[in-house]
Amino acid sequence: MARAFYGRILAHEEGLAGNDVVLAETVSRNIFGAVAASALAAGAMAAYIRAAVKGLRSRAAGTLIAGHIPFEASPSLSTGAGSQLSEVSP
Repeated sequence: MARAFYGRILAHEEGLAGNDVVLAETVSRNIFGAVAASALAAGAMAAYIRAAVKGLRSRAAGTLIAGHIPFEASPSLSTGAGSQLSEVSP
């Protein structure tokens, strides 16, 4: 179980390091799993993950530690429109 977990972490890190193809494949395999995901859906989720990580990295550590963790709502695949910013608080 630990091997599978750490393998997924490594795959996501490789994708987040800049390889969009690897990130989309990892998302398709690890998030969608046995459900057939279109390349569009996997690519959209990979782009969302990349944007979320970029946003989190731009925040001060104290803000995150205090529990103020903003996430942009994922865009709708049918409309392409994003939703408003929401914040996850403790």
